This record gives sequence, structure tokens and C-alpha cells, in this order.
Amino acid sequence: MIKYVGFLALVLCHCASGLYFHIAETERKCFIEEIPDETTVL
Repeated sequence: MIKYVGFLALVLCHCASGLYFHIAETERKCFIEEIPDETTVL
């Protein structure tokens, strides 16, 4: 049972890290995404 829960946690963590990238101080990255007006973007 513990192995099953551990496997499930690893699978869920892998799926949760979808949008992560490193931006250096001199680099510029841009992407366009439709988000609702009431959503706060950090």
C-alpha cells in the first residue's frame, strides 16, 4: 500500500511541474496566454 501511495505521489508531482523555466537578468522570454481578468499573475 505504501509503495502504491509513493508511486501515485511521484506521478502527480511530475504532472504538476508543467511550466517552469529560468530567466537570466539579460534574457527576455515572452509567451501569450489567455487568463481571466480576476486572476492575479505573479
